[in-house]
Amino acid sequence: MGPYHVVKPNRIRGVAMPAIRTFLMVVSIVLLLLPEAQSSFAAYRLSMGSEKLIGTSLGDCRNVRQAYNRHNDEYLVAFEYHVSGADGIMVRRISSSGAFLGGFAFAPANGSATFPDVAYNGMNGEYLLVWQELNTSITPTRVEIHGWVMPWNNLQANGSVWIATAADQYFELPSVAWNTYRNEYMVVFETIRPSDGAYLGIRRRRLNSGGWSLSDMEYVIPGGGNQRSPDITYNVAADQYLVVWDQNLAPGNSDINGARLSYQGVLQGGVIPVATGTNDQQYPSIATNEQHRYFVVWQELVYGDYDIRGQLFDIYGNAVGTQHYVVGTFDHEMQPVVAANGATQEYLVVWKHVVSSPGYEIQGKLFHDENQVAIQELDFASDALGEHFAPAVSFHYHNSNRYGFFTTYERLPAGGTGLFRIYGRMLWSISATPWLHMLTGSN
Repeated sequence: MGPYHVVKPNRIRGVAMPAIRTFLMVVSIVLLLLPEAQSSFAAYRLSMGSEKLIGTSLGDCRNVRQAYNRHNDEYLVAFEYHVSGADGIMVRRISSSGAFLGGFAFAPANGSATFPDVAYNGMNGEYLLVWQELNTSITPTRVEIHGWVMPWNNLQANGSVWIATAADQYFELPSVAWNTYRNEYMVVFETIRPSDGAYLGIRRRRLNSGGWSLSDMEYVIPGGGNQRSPDITYNVAADQYLVVWDQNLAPGNSDINGARLSYQGVLQGGVIPVATGTNDQQYPSIATNEQHRYFVVWQELVYGDYDIRGQLFDIYGNAVGTQHYVVGTFDHEMQPVVAANGATQEYLVVWKHVVSSPGYEIQGKLFHDENQVAIQELDFASDALGEHFAPAVSFHYHNSNRYGFFTTYERLPAGGTGLFRIYGRMLWSISATPWLHMLTGSN
């Protein structure tokens, strides 16, 4: 399928978009200059909804991601499905109450589609879905990054586009962020040399709102090798992206690094050393309050087992405070993900907890960013129900002035037999209204 571009009027409800963008930028800058006022928002415990079955097929469902559509109070959930002869992506519209609203599945005729990520475009009412695609229709076989711009109420409109492809390099594990000020996207991904499997670095590509390329494929850090597992977020107050990845130094010794990028993808400053040292640090995840802070979390091998740690950063890439110990037990805590509520300055961190072999739970903690105090500890899925993996989390704002988070995860039924399914739970506030979130236009 070739690229398809839809041109839409650059206006919302009769108001010129430049005026809206200017207003949002001014609000964000004022808030940025008044950080002492931001911590005045009270911290609230959240109530947890019942577990919902989100994804099922005739085969395994794996590697879930999601994006929140605040205008229609629903999610687009994307995940892999694996059926004999077809390895593809399934997308499902899910209401804020967990109800199924529609969706479809697709798979390449020659190859497979895996590792999706998705971002919601609040200006156009569309999603950009990206994924890694094995293309066996050509020789040599390629691993490419593809994308699809999907209107929220007509997901199958348009068609897929090529984001990254090359005969002598594989591109894997894409992560995407929407620029809320300029109405465009930045996609980052791994680059691998197929001849020896060497990781060459993290690349990025800038796309317009229709999915068309605005830049070449460039390395985030020129000359940087052994970089894996990228994640990206956009901060509207600074009009910049922060990219994080793990950097393999030697077997069993990886660091977490990051870099700030301008909206054009230009490196701002140098490499940010997020977590260094002799411990093995892997799988970073990043979120921003869209004002003056970023929060990065990762898994770290400490005294023989993996724990979850985190670090706050300001918009200039400087560490704020000391490293945060999110959770550390005698068991493994792995695969962390994080989402932010900019209004209340809170972050929800979710991870896989290895309680026994083969017991895997999904747990989480809600934090306030300035004092890093845990507001609430959460158990999303018990090992009594099965083995759980690869959580995803995102923030949502409900039209009834309630807010919260949506956590999804994989489950293999108890006993280790059967098929992987995708489940999820909603977290809700009681009544607090995050008006700041509405102003900044967060996803």
